[in-house]
Amino acid sequence: MPVILMTETDVEQWLTGSAQEALELQKPAPDNAVVIVEPKKACPYRKLHPHWREGGDQVGLASMTAFLSLVLHVVVSPFETRARLEAEI
Repeated sequence: MPVILMTETDVEQWLTGSAQEALELQKPAPDNAVVIVEPKKACPYRKLHPHWREGGDQVGLASMTAFLSLVLHVVVSPFETRARLEAEI
């Protein structure tokens, strides 16, 4: 059961009290304590550009994937095992 700390006394009991005192805070909330509100409308600036949804930027995606692969290879290559390095020769 969730714990809703509604007063300063509840907060102090939760932070400084024993486990038994903390468990005593688990009780149903009063009916008027929890209010369901209507969700806010999304920010208009957080919408994706329609072109991105279409997947029309395949060249950009391919080049970014290639670049990230290169960076990963450069970072990981110093840690290759001796056996793998000898196998490449």
